[in-house]
Amino acid sequence: RRCNMTGSVIWLICVCGVGLIFYAISVYAEKKTTPMWFVTGGLISSDVISDVKEFNRENATMWRNYSVVYFASGVLHFIDKPTAVIVLLFACTGGIVWLFWKHSKIMQKYKCEPRRKVTKKRK
Repeated sequence: RRCNMTGSVIWLICVCGVGLIFYAISVYAEKKTTPMWFVTGGLISSDVISDVKEFNRENATMWRNYSVVYFASGVLHFIDKPTAVIVLLFACTGGIVWLFWKHSKIMQKYKCEPRRKVTKKRK
């Protein structure tokens, strides 16, 4: 019995650690004043986002929701180990697909034409 509990505690620390990383990303996204980048690494210019604050808020919500699955897997391991593994596998596969899908929806919602800089003509 003690061995099973030790395994569950290790599982909890590992998956909740990953969940904390994604939760930290959500906090960072919410506080960011420029558009939050995505995992693909490309920077997003403020010129192409219609409302940066709302864009970042939705990104933060996306990351927060994604982190919940990891926390759930950690707790579930104490109750039903196979279900905890299935939840983790879902997070690592379907969850990643969901992240890309959700981010594309957020981009569609807030993307606008780049603002042109006004330049004065020389005489």
